[in-house]
Amino acid sequence: MTRNEAAALATIARMGWVSFTVRMLQQAIGLSYHQVRRILQGYTARGTVYCGLLEKCPALAVVDVTVIDESTGTTVRRHESHFQFDAERYREWVAELAVWLEDEGEGRRTPLRLLAGVATRRMRVAKMVAKRSRRMKTSREARMEGTGVIRQR
Repeated sequence: MTRNEAAALATIARMGWVSFTVRMLQQAIGLSYHQVRRILQGYTARGTVYCGLLEKCPALAVVDVTVIDESTGTTVRRHESHFQFDAERYREWVAELAVWLEDEGEGRRTPLRLLAGVATRRMRVAKMVAKRSRRMKTSREARMEGTGVIRQR
């Protein structure tokens, strides 16, 4: 979770809002409308999807509404997204009710979040090793081409 996402959730909880709009949150945290919308709903950049708080936090939901404004003497209808916040669900989520995996033979317990972090680090390391290996193989093959030596593996 990013700093802005954490700040947005803390602000929503502190203000005690049950329902809010992007504009309300924007005014409370001092970011642009566009930034707050991206924090809540996520975005896609260069083919990569970045999830927003709606996907990350189970305490948030969105409802699409049509607002009717008759204050100017004419009826104006506009579409708005109203976000719902469940404070109790948020407290449970923040308390991070952990899921534990228990090794069958050893009786050790490992938190699922820790395993996810380890798996992510292992994937990054594996990608780095594979990339480095490809680079080394390519440079080795280039050197071997000029010598006429054939290697069998």
